[in-house]
Amino acid sequence: MSKYAPTPWSFDEDFLFIRDADKDQIGQLFVSWLSDEQQDKERVLANARLISAAPELYDVVCKMAYIFMQVVESIGIDIETTRFKATSKSSGETRVITLEDLFNDAAAAIDKVSGKVK
Repeated sequence: MSKYAPTPWSFDEDFLFIRDADKDQIGQLFVSWLSDEQQDKERVLANARLISAAPELYDVVCKMAYIFMQVVESIGIDIETTRFKATSKSSGETRVITLEDLFNDAAAAIDKVSGKVK
């Protein structure tokens, strides 16, 4: 049995609730009225969509990390020296990373979700 609420999760834009597959409320986001209302609402909506997609994203990252290592091992790629230019979708930062960096980033995200790292 999963320790997480049943998936898929969804976002109720009318009440700013995150709901599980049973339509039970598992979270609520709040808009700070101290800042620009429209900008703050857009940020809350973007955060809510990201949160509601978290279970699916976690599942995909776990599967991709496993398959990634299987492919790398089967074709003999050196993950420490193979480099790529990557741009972060969240920050827009572009950096050169190795396949090892990519795998370590995925493993760190998986550990964060599983409670191994806070």
